[in-house]
Amino acid sequence: LDRLADRLGPWPLSGPARQVARLALLDSAWQAAERPRLLAEGGRLAALLARHGLAPAGGTALFQRVVTERAGELHAALARRGILVRRFDAPAALRLGLPGDEAAWRRLDRALAEVAP
Repeated sequence: LDRLADRLGPWPLSGPARQVARLALLDSAWQAAERPRLLAEGGRLAALLARHGLAPAGGTALFQRVVTERAGELHAALARRGILVRRFDAPAALRLGLPGDEAAWRRLDRALAEVAP
């Protein structure tokens, strides 16, 4: 199992996730339709983070990266509120993905208001 884990790395994809990704990569019409929405959502996330004093230091349409010495503290505080983000240690940073729906956007906004600088 250790050898297999070494080959798969820290983020292996399940069979169903691979199938969905395969279909998405083959569907250029769907990609063209989703691209503007994802770009807008990525900008929305960057603006939300900046409003809470967490200006992104890079990202994509799907996620934003925030470099902050408070990464560990914010990671734990957001997790306590049911918001999962990826933490990095060197440099101390967080990666936040796009919320799934309007309720999740509001929850992230409220959580950041409680825990951010």
